[in-house]
Amino acid sequence: MKNLTVLLIRSNSFSGALPDGLFSGTFDNIVADVGDNKLTGDLPASFANMSNLVSLIGPKNSFVDSATTEAVCDNTNTTNFIMDCDACECCEICCDGENDAVCGFQLDVRTHKIPMIRGFLL
Repeated sequence: MKNLTVLLIRSNSFSGALPDGLFSGTFDNIVADVGDNKLTGDLPASFANMSNLVSLIGPKNSFVDSATTEAVCDNTNTTNFIMDCDACECCEICCDGENDAVCGFQLDVRTHKIPMIRGFLL
């Protein structure tokens, strides 16, 4: 979708997979809140290379286990990231048994360190 910069579809019972190339052709900062739906599959691989994806919020869906790959997690441009623990490869640092539902972190863009939000629930 050309020029789509904000996708807010929280709590709409949408189902199916997010299409790869969802934000293709968009150069402005992107905010995607797709939480609390019935989305399935993996997150689009293109999310790993998007220099303008600044916020990705997607817990409470039916994504496959490890739907969020390390490449998506390593995208240092995504400064706000919240996913279900079982759908996130990079969430093991905050999904250690104490918080078994949702992992959330905000990347400190100055240091690229990840301060965890423990017990974060939506």
